[in-house]
Amino acid sequence: MNIGMHGTGSITLLAFGLFWSAGEASGQCTLYISDEMPGVCSGMLYLGGCSGTWPDSVVWSNGDVGVCQGPPGVYTYQAWLNGAVMQAGNGSINSVEWELDLQFAGLSQNFVYGMVAGLDIQSCSFSGTIGPCCVPQTDTEVYLVQDSVNLIQDPCIGCHDHWCAPGSLAFFPIPCGHTYWVRLVDSACVGQVDFTQQSFIAHNNANLILDTAVTGSVPGFNTGSVELIEAVPDTTELYPIYGPVTGTAVLYEGLNGSSIVAQYSGVTDAIWTGLDTGYYRVCFAPDSGCQVICDTLYVPAVPGNGVDESANMDALSLVPTATTGMLTLRSRNGSAFADITITDALGREVMRMRIAPGPFSVAQLPRGAYVLNAVQGSERLRVRFLKE
Repeated sequence: MNIGMHGTGSITLLAFGLFWSAGEASGQCTLYISDEMPGVCSGMLYLGGCSGTWPDSVVWSNGDVGVCQGPPGVYTYQAWLNGAVMQAGNGSINSVEWELDLQFAGLSQNFVYGMVAGLDIQSCSFSGTIGPCCVPQTDTEVYLVQDSVNLIQDPCIGCHDHWCAPGSLAFFPIPCGHTYWVRLVDSACVGQVDFTQQSFIAHNNANLILDTAVTGSVPGFNTGSVELIEAVPDTTELYPIYGPVTGTAVLYEGLNGSSIVAQYSGVTDAIWTGLDTGYYRVCFAPDSGCQVICDTLYVPAVPGNGVDESANMDALSLVPTATTGMLTLRSRNGSAFADITITDALGREVMRMRIAPGPFSVAQLPRGAYVLNAVQGSERLRVRFLKE
């Protein structure tokens, strides 16, 4: 296609739907537009579809006569007939190119990490819309470039025969511990495009250590618990993550089953209570990492009658250890006031109060794990609880 054609040649372009009717109300002719594609072609402006008499000539502000061809900008025109201006106006040539909208880097979806993006040429379509002067063909291919060397195309959704109209890409899964960017190969128009400005790192956390604690259960009374205290990264790994590590914590029941006890997102630690004796699996997917780390834990059987006897043995105790709103401070020292301080998972103080032993509300706190410190005379209590 000769993008530099003038005069009657531009009517051929119009027949292929590469111009858009600007719908100009004044005058007898309609303004048609095609946009510039950088490195491929200039844009065009052209009067056509004239009702009745056609102008003798159309003179544009850049000096072109007939068809205006140039870089992006606003161009005015005058359409002349028999030595008088029969129509005047202006039109805009815009710049269009392949655009990448990288929406997620290191997306965790069902504990599978990948990349999701949108890729298109703005307003690239058939007649009736503004279109580029060169329309990419359906053999356009998309790749994920790994460490500036390796090309990955499978498994991928939307990478083959990618049309220039808006579409989505999805690479699942992607290997961890590498840098990536998206490469487009458009053989019909622009050639190869590397979106290096949107490169990202799939951080490595294969050596992440889960620091956990387990309390036993009286068989049949569900008095056990599993606690994820923190996830400790190995900063010597290639493209490591750093603490404090937040992520999604999930506790599964059994050695191999998929039955979820509870799942928490955006946490650094977590507590699961009300557990019976048996095997459990705690899995943690870091927000900034790639691999999912799982540990198998066993809640042992302990003797007892189902009553939390430790609450009666300690001078101060807190029940329950997981709540949606209310906690109870228990004391063997009667109704003497206690000073309470509550900190979040990052050690920031979120509540401070002075209360008599008994129930109190934490309903205003966001969901997450907290540490309560209580002081009553010479007695001290430090305990973790989960706000559900």
